[in-house]
Amino acid sequence: MAKKDVAEVLARRISKGLMKRSEALEVARMWFYENPVELYCLRLD
Repeated sequence: MAKKDVAEVLARRISKGLMKRSEALEVARMWFYENPVELYCLRLD
């Protein structure tokens, strides 16, 4: 549910010209990948 809501908000920002697609992708990557990996020490290196 959260992914859908975030996707809608980011898409709206892109369509209004408030954010570039590349910026939205980076935000989504940070929120749904980078932050949880760091928070829960999930590095698989």
